[in-house]
Amino acid sequence: MTTVTSTESPTHCRFCGASIAPRAAGELASAVLCSQCGLSASAGEVSTPLGPWSVIDRYFRDLWTILTRPSIFFRQMPHGGAIAGPLAFALITNWLGSALEFLWQSATGGLAARYLEDLFQIAGEVAEVDHPGRSALLANARDRLIHWLWGTGSVLLDPFLTAASVLFTSALVFVGAKLLVTPGKNGAPARIDYSTALKIICFSMSPAILAGIPLIGAFLARLCVVIVTIIGVREVYRVGNARATVIALFPKLLFLAILVSGFLLLAFMLFKGMTMLF
Repeated sequence: MTTVTSTESPTHCRFCGASIAPRAAGELASAVLCSQCGLSASAGEVSTPLGPWSVIDRYFRDLWTILTRPSIFFRQMPHGGAIAGPLAFALITNWLGSALEFLWQSATGGLAARYLEDLFQIAGEVAEVDHPGRSALLANARDRLIHWLWGTGSVLLDPFLTAASVLFTSALVFVGAKLLVTPGKNGAPARIDYSTALKIICFSMSPAILAGIPLIGAFLARLCVVIVTIIGVREVYRVGNARATVIALFPKLLFLAILVSGFLLLAFMLFKGMTMLF
């Protein structure tokens, strides 16, 4: 019996840095699948252990690939698998965008802060006429509000808000994919699972870093996130643009449907009540 031995040294995932078992001699697989984050890489990209700077380098390489060639990235993205790596990618990217946005807003926020301070001063003078001592309370509230608005509060909260948003949005996209995607058809995943939907949403957060562009960054980031999400859904689930758009926007469409249904129900109840009165 011939024993097949490994001809390569242990490798490390280019996404999360976890150790990957060495490949056996004669193995023809073109990619290595990480058991920790579920992402794949060619043998050449994981042939050497990754240090801290290599991890950072790979992060920005992948970020650039998603921003410039999202179709290729999502077409090669493995289905299912662990979600820790993709979730960390989304949190870091969105935090970087928020931090950059905070920096340029801080540079231009002094004028807005002065306008807000003048508004509180006027309110304090009016309150002092009616109730002596209330202006001091308003001044205290003003200082706290200005510090929070132009301070680091929103940046510190960003990872928690992003994680909650990603998990909730992924659940609704998963529901949309369950309804509109036929497993195994036209190269679609054999099983529609939550982890695949979560990975699509996580990596589609890449354009969030564009929020650091002054003035137009926030709008551009939101628009590009929607576009990249549609591309990700199309490439992963192998569906057309129309169906991919519905799946990607399923959370917003569901919210809109609930809002319209509630409005129609309220209008119906009011109409019915008026007819009973007359």
